[in-house]
Amino acid sequence: MKETPFYKTNWFTILMIIVLFPVGLILMWANKKWTVLTRTIVSFVVIVLAVVGYFTQSPQSEKVTAQVEEHKEKTKPEKEQNKEEKPQNNKVVIKDNGVKNKKEDSEVTDEDQSKEEIQKIIEKTVGKKSGSEPKISDLEVSDLLESDTKNARTVNVTLNGNDNLTTNLIKKGMLLEAEKLFPKIFDDKKVDRVILTWKFPLVDTKGNSESKKVLSIQIERKTNDEINWDNFDRDNFATVADHYYEHPALNKE
Repeated sequence: MKETPFYKTNWFTILMIIVLFPVGLILMWANKKWTVLTRTIVSFVVIVLAVVGYFTQSPQSEKVTAQVEEHKEKTKPEKEQNKEEKPQNNKVVIKDNGVKNKKEDSEVTDEDQSKEEIQKIIEKTVGKKSGSEPKISDLEVSDLLESDTKNARTVNVTLNGNDNLTTNLIKKGMLLEAEKLFPKIFDDKKVDRVILTWKFPLVDTKGNSESKKVLSIQIERKTNDEINWDNFDRDNFATVADHYYEHPALNKE
């Protein structure tokens, strides 16, 4: 009696449908072990789950310049001090969460106004939430000194990534958000550099989950002006970006 190859067995077909459904569906139809009605129903259910999963959000640059970090450290004490002071006038400042409040001897800077506008752009483009988490994990707008006569406005955004059925779909979702956000943020002619970073929960060998940086893309103004975003293939970010980082976890099938 000739033994049935493993790739023609029911258990292998079911396993492939669960972990790699395109291969599973192909095996199911090629082996013809199930009735046409059964194969049709299984195909329909898998496709519906894949589509629903893609559009459903659930919980979830390596080259971030030393100047960005230095700017954060220099401005942090000043912000904390302003928060502790009691209001004595009606001047308005923008807090980190974008809410307007009255503070003593503080003014709305051009960076603050730009930050508020960029926050609105991001939330309008990719939403305010990633599952139960806010979509924007961190947002910094800094005028960094590039030379004795020129500052470079840098927008540094950290986003929470959206979960999906497969690692590949999670990555594609992040690249799709990048494709939408870069041209809209660069519509502000004062912006010279944009760094988009995504965090996502990763599970270590001991089963502990921690949200870590999994993808980071840096685009300079010159590069942005050379890209035709209407025809751009988001899979080319790795080659056209001024800096691109991808965590090895995103390469797993």
